[in-house]
Amino acid sequence: MRKLKRFLSIILSVLLSIIFCCSCQAVENTESNFVLTMEIGNPIMTVNGTEQNIDESGTSPVIQNGRTLVPVRSIIEAMGGKAEWDQSAQTAALTYNNDTINLIIGSTRAYFNNEENTLDTAPVIINNRTMLFVL
Repeated sequence: MRKLKRFLSIILSVLLSIIFCCSCQAVENTESNFVLTMEIGNPIMTVNGTEQNIDESGTSPVIQNGRTLVPVRSIIEAMGGKAEWDQSAQTAALTYNNDTINLIIGSTRAYFNNEENTLDTAPVIINNRTMLFVL
């Protein structure tokens, strides 16, 4: 559970302040400084000072049911990690360094390096993109 929290904190620290305001900016990465900025409803993100599309589909962070949801693939790939999608199992596998998180759409179960943990909010699909709640 502790490793899951550390891994998620690295990924989600990039987005921490998005919950209560329209934009976010956070810095953290154990190997180097990493800055990613996103705005609710804006399909452009800034990664280390460089603007780029979140993805080719115009995806942007949203607020749904009082929760801020962000496109997880764009974030993990901007950090240098990898995201894989399994359509038949409705799962996303996020890999960063030597750690992996498996997320199940619609389920609060998440697996950090194959150890089961519980998320506050289940990942959802919006416009064919896996969206994850930001703490």
